Amino acid sequence: MSLVRHGAADPPLPERFYEGIRTVLADIDLARNEIVASAVKIDGNLRIGASNQFGVRHVSAVAAFMARYPEVNVELVLSDQLVDPQAAGPDLMLRFGQQAFW
Repeated sequence: MSLVRHGAADPPLPERFYEGIRTVLADIDLARNEIVASAVKIDGNLRIGASNQFGVRHVSAVAAFMARYPEVNVELVLSDQLVDPQAAGPDLMLRFGQQAFW
């Protein structure tokens, strides 16, 4: 027994798969673009207080944040001295270890 095809051969399976999901991919791109276009603008100042060790270990994460949100002015204040967070006035204070205040 033999199979005889007449006309053009079916496209390979990956091409058929892509053709089947092409509209779904286009819908995903459209939805993503709508979300990005309607996103709230993130800007302003962010003052972060942390230990020197934290700064050395996580400065790349802060740099990545700054690259992603270039309208945010980030000030990273590093110190290993005991600091009163209320007096220092940061927006975010990261300290590890025993609680020194309160």
